[in-house]
Amino acid sequence: MSYKKGKIKTGGRTPGTPNKLTKELRNVLKDVLSDEIESLPKNLNKIDTKDRIEILVKLLPYVIPKLEPEKSDDEPNNEESIFMDEIMKHFQSTNKEDESN
Repeated sequence: MSYKKGKIKTGGRTPGTPNKLTKELRNVLKDVLSDEIESLPKNLNKIDTKDRIEILVKLLPYVIPKLEPEKSDDEPNNEESIFMDEIMKHFQSTNKEDESN
């Protein structure tokens, strides 16, 4: 039996009604995570420094958002890059001539 356009929905949950199991699972996970967060400082002190830093680095994005790199006006555009390349070539060739003399 396929769905026919325009047919009114009958039975099931009404739109927006949360799944009972999902709601219960979220509450349990919320409680577990709350307990773990409270004991985190004590547990972190029990592990070696390298592992502690790795864990903190993994948790950092959840506390401090990553910043987008800013484009600076000081960054050379394509023409400036070509110009700088030419200057570098000139100085390299000048240095080679000085070394050979």
